[in-house]
Amino acid sequence: DNVFPIPPIVAPPVEREGIWDLPGTNFYLHRDGWAKNVPVALRVQKALMGLKQAANSKSIHHLWFHPFNLASEPEGLLSGLESIFREVARLREAGHLINPTMTEMSDMLELATNERETAA
Repeated sequence: DNVFPIPPIVAPPVEREGIWDLPGTNFYLHRDGWAKNVPVALRVQKALMGLKQAANSKSIHHLWFHPFNLASEPEGLLSGLESIFREVARLREAGHLINPTMTEMSDMLELATNERETAA
């Protein structure tokens, strides 16, 4: 999964006891141990492909990482994130993608669920 820049297909979010489970789509990998052999460019390419897929299918691309992971190579990993964020901004400004916070995403999912239940 980390060697090939192919974003995985993730199950849709599910509500469990009032909490939305929004699976991570793409872990932005650290540069420790074996991961030093995976170029930052592959991480970026995988994220960009996932963003394109999400924009085209109106689905979710959930990029995630732990901030301490960036400390393994701050300059390269932050530069990669900057490239990813530029693409997010471009897609958002073109109207192809939204970039909600987790709270906003939860609110949107809750609203959509309530609308479906009301329509049924």
